[in-house]
Amino acid sequence: MKKIVIVIIVIFLALIVLKDFIIQGAISHVGSNVLGAPVEIGSFGWNLFTQKIHIRNLRVLNPPGFPQRPLIDIPVIDVDYDLASLIKGNLHFPYINVDIKEMVVVKNKQGKLNVDALKVSQKSTVQSPSQPPQTVRPLSIDVMKLSLERTVYMDYLHTNQPLVKVYDVGFKNKTFKNIKSVQQLSIVILEQGMGPAAIKTAAIYGVATILGASFLPVGMVAVLIGKNSSQEDYDTGLDRVIDAALGLLKQANEFVSFDQARGLIKARIDGGDLTVYISLVGRRVHVLASCRKMMLPRPEIASGFMYQLSSRLK
Repeated sequence: MKKIVIVIIVIFLALIVLKDFIIQGAISHVGSNVLGAPVEIGSFGWNLFTQKIHIRNLRVLNPPGFPQRPLIDIPVIDVDYDLASLIKGNLHFPYINVDIKEMVVVKNKQGKLNVDALKVSQKSTVQSPSQPPQTVRPLSIDVMKLSLERTVYMDYLHTNQPLVKVYDVGFKNKTFKNIKSVQQLSIVILEQGMGPAAIKTAAIYGVATILGASFLPVGMVAVLIGKNSSQEDYDTGLDRVIDAALGLLKQANEFVSFDQARGLIKARIDGGDLTVYISLVGRRVHVLASCRKMMLPRPEIASGFMYQLSSRLK
């Protein structure tokens, strides 16, 4: 009898220790099935008494046919859940906070977007709110606060070296209410990520129409205020930074000229005139990039160059 009691206690303690890992694995599995792309979770924790869930470093990877890199990088998700509804089999969340570091929209050589290749973006997999999916528990979110740091757009259509544009969005705590399904939640996040890059996709619009997502804006307009350039400091040698910058532009067949005495690089990218200044400031290498097209600032092109340069210097 004592042995049975000991075994029961051991199993109970093991479940307490492993519950977060079990639930974390289940969320990753369900998320991957709904999106049609791998979902990874860094850590997961939930509290029965405060009725709060904390998810850290969730990443949605690209679907098949695209570079194996994160499509969405979400460092923080905080959730208030309704325990009574959960016991009844309903997923009712009074409040969710989603803090997205980066969303990367990719166009492949066939001209297809990674967001359109997601399972959740296919009309055949989505039902209207009046006909909730039978394979997923009913979901209800009263209020969601959404933050997004930046959107990256990579275009592989015409070359192996992608044309990269980075949009520093920086909106905080944008509020959405009465979300009624996992599909609707996914479409809201995808649409908000694409909006700053003015990327219009029939797939996302079509699904949003089916879901009755009336809170989605009709148009997608980039809002970039007060930032006409991009700059970074690097703790590495000056020559290494210069070589990386020149190599990046030469590889893209965009290199124009380099004035070594002034540390000045001029190139033409996507029809815009890119200017890059590289200099030593103390012990660090300072890089300042700016771009204009038709006399208008194009900060997304300058930020795209800096994004690729930083990736090379890691």
